[in-house]
Amino acid sequence: MTNEQNPADDPWKGCNPMDPGFRDDPYPSLKRLREREPVNLTPVGIWRLMRHADVQKLLTDVKCGVRTTEGRLYGADDELSDGIFMLRQDPPNHSRLRKLVSHAFTPKALNAWQQEIQRVVDECLDRVRSVDNHLRDVRRASRRSRSFYPVDISGNVRIGQGDTS
Repeated sequence: MTNEQNPADDPWKGCNPMDPGFRDDPYPSLKRLREREPVNLTPVGIWRLMRHADVQKLLTDVKCGVRTTEGRLYGADDELSDGIFMLRQDPPNHSRLRKLVSHAFTPKALNAWQQEIQRVVDECLDRVRSVDNHLRDVRRASRRSRSFYPVDISGNVRIGQGDTS
């Protein structure tokens, strides 16, 4: 939200996670929201709790799930989602699925993946280095021949527009 907007007119109450200004420095806006409206409903139907005590009470005392106030499963009702993603499940189904997969996320299990993860990361970095070396070669070639880029780019532009003359 920009500074000129009236918070009363803003459905996100100054804390829109898609707003670059908010993302740059969210803390003053979050502090104001925590002081003015510590429990609030977002425009997408998700409740935000801004105080630690409220979050603690929700986690320990209140039976709740991941559904919106309209009963929709956020993201699962979208056309591209099949709705079975574990983190989008309410208890008891979520608890059952969590119990089934929890052994795969122990420190011992994750340590067993370390070599494979390192191999994949190294391959990715090698590809980045390869592209970087290629770009360095292209830059050197363009310095040697001033016409390198203009000819290549203008040829691509003409072909892309259907003009092959």
